[in-house]
Amino acid sequence: MSGRPDLELTGFLVADEVSSGEDLPGTTESLGNLLHAGRPSYLVFGCRERKLTEPTRELLLRARLRGITVCDLATFYEFEYGLTPLRYIDEQWLLWTRGLSLAGNAQTYRLRRLLEFSLASLALVVTFPLMLLAAIAVKLDSPGPILFRQARMGLRGKPFDLVKFRSMVHAARTTEETRWTEQDDHRITRVGRLIRRFHLDELPQFWNVLRGDMSIVGPRPEQVPIADQLSDVTAYYAFRHTVRPGITGWAQIHAGHGASREAALQKLEYDLYYVQHVSLLLDLKILLRTCNVILAAGGPELRLSRYGCEGVGPIGQHDCLREPDQDVRSHAP
Repeated sequence: MSGRPDLELTGFLVADEVSSGEDLPGTTESLGNLLHAGRPSYLVFGCRERKLTEPTRELLLRARLRGITVCDLATFYEFEYGLTPLRYIDEQWLLWTRGLSLAGNAQTYRLRRLLEFSLASLALVVTFPLMLLAAIAVKLDSPGPILFRQARMGLRGKPFDLVKFRSMVHAARTTEETRWTEQDDHRITRVGRLIRRFHLDELPQFWNVLRGDMSIVGPRPEQVPIADQLSDVTAYYAFRHTVRPGITGWAQIHAGHGASREAALQKLEYDLYYVQHVSLLLDLKILLRTCNVILAAGGPELRLSRYGCEGVGPIGQHDCLREPDQDVRSHAP
């Protein structure tokens, strides 16, 4: 498979009419021969409906008993690439996806909240000298307040005020709130460029964690107007609001910074994966990877070309979300 030297395509069958419940001539036999000859690790179904004939169901059951993973395309992408592809999910996925494993366990949820509160308190104490220096530098560099507050979309779609060190000229922040910030944005100040490089502008967000507005790990909170626009484009965007937003997250360590709607949709695929598989272990992996990014003084940059999204049309044309032509898990912790 493209971009994955450790995965080999042993064969495929085209059976567009299998979902009708009528077995195509030779389909079950061909599938059986393919399973016997290729001995695959995965059997991936590309059909959207899962209505199969009795012989095919029996064959798939035997395949699972032999240790072969039987799944649809969306699940395969989750296994191998750590994302939930928008083009391979539908309304049934939204209804039946497992997700929210932490939210459904009150004891684990309380433990997570206790750990977050403790870590955020410790982080504010340890980084206080650094934040003091950053605050002085921001104040001396350009006129305006030291802290920047902006309405972001939080848990269950409830807005909250996110706090950061101001990294842009004050007038730009007040007149252009709903713009995405580009990497070489002319509005960024000299000190702002430095503190953004080392992610120091994010340190005040530990106060948001103490308040319960955010978690340390979770989907990054988006500006309210932009979140509303993206929710109008795809119903799946609101699903990321079923957990608290975070200072860092699964999408950040894989896709980095994005400054467009297409980039936001790509990051949504990682956020949907996180929401389904959220756990303390996954949070720990994300934190370790985040530490590597900070120590390297820069995170992975978003390369839309791996999904063929360069030069795509208006938002909502999810055909740009094609199969990756390189391993999207290459930055996985």
